[in-house]
Amino acid sequence: MKVLYITPFSSNSNNYFNSIYREGHDITLLTDDLTFHLQRFSLPSFESSSKQIIGPYYMGILKKVIYKLNFSRQLIYFFIRKIDESYYKYLRKLKNERFDIVISYRDIGLEYIQEFKKKGAIFIVEEVNTHPDFMNKLLKREAIRLGLNPIKNILSDIKVSNIKEAYEKSDYILCSSKHVYRTIKKRTQQGKKFIINPYGCPYPLIKKEIKEFKKINLLCIARIHLRKGIHYLLDVYELLNQNFPEKYTLTIVGGISSDPGFNFNKVNANIKFLGSLSKDKIKKLFIKSHIFVLPTIEEGQAIVIGEALSHGLPIISTPLSGTIDYIKNNELLEKSYKNLSIQIIQPSNIRIFYDSIIKLSNINAYKKASESSLLISSQNTWNLSGQELVKKLSLI
Repeated sequence: MKVLYITPFSSNSNNYFNSIYREGHDITLLTDDLTFHLQRFSLPSFESSSKQIIGPYYMGILKKVIYKLNFSRQLIYFFIRKIDESYYKYLRKLKNERFDIVISYRDIGLEYIQEFKKKGAIFIVEEVNTHPDFMNKLLKREAIRLGLNPIKNILSDIKVSNIKEAYEKSDYILCSSKHVYRTIKKRTQQGKKFIINPYGCPYPLIKKEIKEFKKINLLCIARIHLRKGIHYLLDVYELLNQNFPEKYTLTIVGGISSDPGFNFNKVNANIKFLGSLSKDKIKKLFIKSHIFVLPTIEEGQAIVIGEALSHGLPIISTPLSGTIDYIKNNELLEKSYKNLSIQIIQPSNIRIFYDSIIKLSNINAYKKASESSLLISSQNTWNLSGQELVKKLSLI
């Protein structure tokens, strides 16, 4: 196969890119992501090659600045539009080449979908989140529930319109989880074709060393935003701290949103907000933490959950986190529910949320849950996920 992969992110795409290359296919990657472009300085191997990575790397620098600093929603809309437009000069050349498959993130390359298809390409839109209408509706409802003014949409109206048009013009939509598939299928034309390919996990630890359990370390990696359900996590921690002073610590890693609703002056002083961190520092947090909590309101499939599983952390999350899509079979899923390696909760139900943490506070229960988390990740590594995608692409 000759494949063109258009993506602004390396988090999942790097693994898919390498998987397609490993199977001997000809793949060109168009991206602004700096992680990819820095790989261009490395030598090709049997596992990966950066020879055919192209794109506006300078926009990748701008993107890092945007998400590092606390810009307004209007400025973010403006910059995202400019980043998308920076792909056009590359696409104007690439549309004249013949590809068997073009995979493009959301609406990037919308103007050229028909031209690629006329050249014989199968055009696949990759979607990593739920349908934008579903997302916006969910978050507006959540803002009202919390007594906040409904936030402006995460995506601009123009962006949403373009994404919907890309859905309709594409041959397939690639979804990371079953709930992403369901929200889009319900809102697209009948007969639309889909590929569902859940993300994988990094290679797991052989065993999680539990050096200390008198103090239990809770970890959340998420942007401080209404969408991530951080309000509920703070409420649960307050309750834990009242009933068991000094027994639990909470560390939250992630940038801070410019949207209203968070008053850090009222947050428990024992909670650590560390901002954005590099992967090596996050790995150290995974090693010393016990339980991973992600009370997200909306997600496609949270990559951090796969990372937490591979470090032996039991997961407490929500139906829209994509957690259960990491599990490869129903038998393992049932066992995971029973041994508490996976607990799916509604974050607004503070009592059940609280109880899910208490259940893992017994050392024997915790060890079983941790071992199961490692088993889940060993059965669904990124290599296996990438191979599954290549198989599915070969069949279309």
